[in-house]
Formats: sequence, structure tokens, C-alpha cells
Amino acid sequence: MKKNHSGVFALAFIVFAVLGCSGIKNMLPKKGQYFEGDAAQMAAQAIKDKIGKPFKVTEIFIDEDEFRVHAQDPNKPKNIDEYKYVAGFVTGPTPVQLGGMVDDPEKSSFAFDNIDFNAVPKFCKEAIDRAGIEGGKIYRLTFQRGFALTDEGAGALGAPRWLIEINGARENVTAAADPKGKLLGVDLSRTSKAADYKLLEETELQKAQTSIKDYLGDRREIIDMVFYDKSFMFKVPNAENPKVSDDYKYDKSRGQ
Repeated sequence: MKKNHSGVFALAFIVFAVLGCSGIKNMLPKKGQYFEGDAAQMAAQAIKDKIGKPFKVTEIFIDEDEFRVHAQDPNKPKNIDEYKYVAGFVTGPTPVQLGGMVDDPEKSSFAFDNIDFNAVPKFCKEAIDRAGIEGGKIYRLTFQRGFALTDEGAGALGAPRWLIEINGARENVTAAADPKGKLLGVDLSRTSKAADYKLLEETELQKAQTSIKDYLGDRREIIDMVFYDKSFMFKVPNAENPKVSDDYKYDKSRGQ
């Protein structure tokens, strides 16, 4: 009597699908998981374990379901490789072609160990609260050095920071945080809250002065300042390289 192997395999597949469905579902990334809890820290640790040595990064990209890092090869510093963490697994290294704002990895990179991933949920929540827009949710986080001009060129040579993109039902907002998770400011310039705001009034200028002093700390040197009716732009020397200037903005959000 001929056995029906195809029927056996079909039955086995159905049983696997029924029993394994919940397990597979748990392996899939939860939307927005890296913006809350310890998911960002776990992803960072997994990539550190994969590389196995202290390293620097030129960019970190985090969205709803992916954690991606452009890492400097510890053994070949001129090379940048991409690593991805998705659903508990790390892929890479995948070679990255340099270009755009990064043409010298050593100047544009930042030590991965000096980034506090435990702070991600805190500054994400704080940014959303400060944004105060309807239905506000974190859309994407990007970490890299800010754009700066130097005698040798231009590119990602400034202060390292997180760019926080917040999307709402009617408006979108951006914010920034430093490597340790301190929120540097929330840009509300494209929202209805900024429409009636005027900076050039005594009360608001005093608030701006206090906020800037708190942010700069012991640093007192400012390269230049530009005032507009709703915002104030200023440049300060980069703490790591005084020949590089970092640009900041103060507006309705009371931040940079």
C-alpha cells in the first residue's frame, strides 16, 4: 500500500502553524519597542557582543522595528560597517560606502560606550510631553555628529546628538538630546503654538538668557548671535575641537 507522504507533511505543517504561531509572533518586533523599556539597551548590547571590541559609530538609526548602527571597524578604522538588530538577531557586518557628511570616520565618529541607551525611553517621553501635539509619537531616532564647518572642510564634525522625530495627527515636531540623554530642546517652529510667539520681548529674552546659561554651563564664549522675531540662533566653539563651531537655536520650545 502506497503511503501518502504529502498528506503527512501537510498535516505536520498545519500542526506547526497552530502550535508555533504565538511563538513566531513573539519573535517579531513590536512596533515602537526601542522607544520604551530596555529594548534599546538590549539591542545595543547585542551589537557590542557581535563586534567584540570597543568601537566608534558614525550613525545610529532607530525606527519602529529596526535598530541599525554604522560602526567603525576596530581593526581597520578607515572602514565603516553596518549592523542591524531585528527581533533578537544581529546581522552584519555589511560594508558601508562613505559619502555625504562622513568622509573621515575618525573625525565623524563617536565612542559607542559613551552613549547611554538606558536613557532612550526617558528622553523620548520627555520630548513627546514637551512637544504637546495631538497624537504625538516617536517616528525615528538618529544619532550622529552635527554638521559643522572647519578650515579643512564640512560635514559631521560637530557635537554628537540624537535627532528625535515626533509625528502627530496634525503636526510634526523634532527634538534633540545629547549622548547621555539630556534633552537639548524641542523645535515647535512648524506648529500652531509658534504662530503667535514673539521672542523680542523683555520677558522672553530673559528666559532665553537663563536657558542658554544653563545649557552652556561653564562655557561662556559665543562666536556669533542672530535674532529673529520668533527665534534666536547662536554659535559656540565645539567642546572637543575649538576650531569647530556648533549651532544652536532658541525658540518657543525654550531649547536648542
